[in-house]
Amino acid sequence: MVVPFAAPPRERNPRIWIGVIVLCAVVLLCGGGGIAGFIGFTVYETNQVSDTADRFLTALQDQRFAAAYQMQCRQARAEQTQQEFVDELSREPKLDSHTLDAPEALQSGSSAYVVPAQLRFADGQDKTERIVVVSEAAASGGSLKVCGVA
Repeated sequence: MVVPFAAPPRERNPRIWIGVIVLCAVVLLCGGGGIAGFIGFTVYETNQVSDTADRFLTALQDQRFAAAYQMQCRQARAEQTQQEFVDELSREPKLDSHTLDAPEALQSGSSAYVVPAQLRFADGQDKTERIVVVSEAAASGGSLKVCGVA
């Protein structure tokens, strides 16, 4: 039996499918690149935060108090002169060693981090501190500085 009014066969246009495939590939590459870039930047930033805290504590450990003072944020330096900082640390037991844990954001979306640190002093005392590391304004190069303890 022949069907009356059968629809004529449609021609397939391969250009439409090629265009759709190319568009999907571009979207995937751009989106994937953006996600990979964000993850890479986050890892880089947390490594820099840990390095900043480590350099500060190493300076204290080596009793390079003037260098440690310069690694502090403007706010911390405004609260205490370099001489006061050096005098205060000179009276305390010598820092023998330190270990750092992974940095944590102080607040979601902020440029302030807390780096948990286990400190061991020459007198045998162990202490855990939470070192605050902040990113200073772009005017100062956007560098990371230690800004006290939390």
